[in-house]
Amino acid sequence: MSGQPVLSGDEDEEEMAAGDDIPSLAATIAARLRLRWTLGLAAALVLVLGVLLGAAVTYPIAGGDASTLFGGGTSSAVAAKAPTATPHPSELVLAFAGDLLITSTGCGIMPTSVTIHNTGADVLNWTVGSPDASNPGFSPPADPSPRPTLSGQLAPSASTTLIVTGMLGAHVVLISDGGAGEVVVGGC
Repeated sequence: MSGQPVLSGDEDEEEMAAGDDIPSLAATIAARLRLRWTLGLAAALVLVLGVLLGAAVTYPIAGGDASTLFGGGTSSAVAAKAPTATPHPSELVLAFAGDLLITSTGCGIMPTSVTIHNTGADVLNWTVGSPDASNPGFSPPADPSPRPTLSGQLAPSASTTLIVTGMLGAHVVLISDGGAGEVVVGGC
């Protein structure tokens, strides 16, 4: 024993025990990584499901058809408030929208006109537009420049005639305080 340290049996066992910790440490790190990946994937799945469920609820509400989301059908309060288009059964050129009467004149010619008449006892607000015309035009008598939609008020027993352009065969929808009506422009 000439100046070199001699290891006793106890020190060899300690070094061997320290060497045994390396595989268990690697296994612990791998287990932690697997746990983090699992938690990350679970969080991503929850996020994607949340986005899909949010879209499934938002799109029908934004489109105005939320009746099927909560039990199916509409409540009577919602159904009572929703205006409905009521075309006259015998002609496509006459319809009622509450107390407003809308008629279309001119058979197959352009420009044609629609007349709105208030049959009630109150001043009524109205709006006209077309859901299917590509370039609708409504002109009031005082201003000949056509607009895609037009709004106004009618006194009791009053009427107004609108010049209609770009809509041969298209539908005109009248929405008023009491409902909605629909006529075909140029219909005979």
